[in-house]
Amino acid sequence: MKKSKLFLSAAVIPALLLTGCNLDDPENLDSMDFNVMNHISPLDSSDEAVIEEGLYSFTLDMNKGNLFFKNTGFKTVQMGTSFACKTTPFKLSTITDETLMGSLYSFSMAGDAQSSNSGLSLSNLSGKISSLSISGGGVIVPGYPMVSNTTNQLVMKYTLADKYVVRTFNGDALYGGQTVTTDDSGVGFTSDKMIYRVKIDPANKKATLIIYECKFSESMPMTLKAIVLENLTLNVTSTGYVITGNNLTPMLPEGEELSPFPGFMFEDVNVTTVDSDLTTIKVDYSVRNVRAGSKYTGEFEGSYVVI
Repeated sequence: MKKSKLFLSAAVIPALLLTGCNLDDPENLDSMDFNVMNHISPLDSSDEAVIEEGLYSFTLDMNKGNLFFKNTGFKTVQMGTSFACKTTPFKLSTITDETLMGSLYSFSMAGDAQSSNSGLSLSNLSGKISSLSISGGGVIVPGYPMVSNTTNQLVMKYTLADKYVVRTFNGDALYGGQTVTTDDSGVGFTSDKMIYRVKIDPANKKATLIIYECKFSESMPMTLKAIVLENLTLNVTSTGYVITGNNLTPMLPEGEELSPFPGFMFEDVNVTTVDSDLTTIKVDYSVRNVRAGSKYTGEFEGSYVVI
């Protein structure tokens, strides 16, 4: 998994890592809320997998090393059913990537972890909360508030009611890695400065792809600070998602508006999840420089979090 230290940013590291925890304090609780996407896949494939927004509220007992969480409920699965997971042990450790240090909470519970209030069974529970995520995308894009890089990221998986596999992931995230482009004469160009933002709209089965610091060739006279591809099609698979679009006119930020930029036409774009925890994507696209009459094909693979 390729990362660049230029793009990684550590969220606020818990006090336990910095100063130690007062074990004489009878109660030392930490709370974390996560607005995430739930990827919900039926085990028997009788129904299609879906993605919907979700909210989880975690409470961590730092002295006892236990946590529990509440879920506000699902819209499409077990209609409206919320639940609270039983107390689960966790481990807190440090993680590093090149020059940065962050915190990582890891938790799991084998077998059945019966929910405490709804009767729904939770099994095969495992998850991580990481403070190391990708930063960048400093350009203000109208209509798309900047992504915070000081927020802990929840990556979790569990089986619900013996019927569904649920995975959580960030539906509006920045991805850092390496981009390789090739022009139609065969000349290649490599960049680790381009950052990809994927914003998912599950209700409308659409997505937006924003590419920051765009430069497709060494010969390009200027770098495009941000380029926006809207109204892409979102298809949910049993293991992740695929985002596609064809013959797209990108948009560029101009003041407080987005304006069409027909000078570069995206003939096709494809975004695919490539790992089981939905934190890494692969992006392929072909873009034509209309004025120069040249064409670039681009490939990118990267992640939004270190876990």
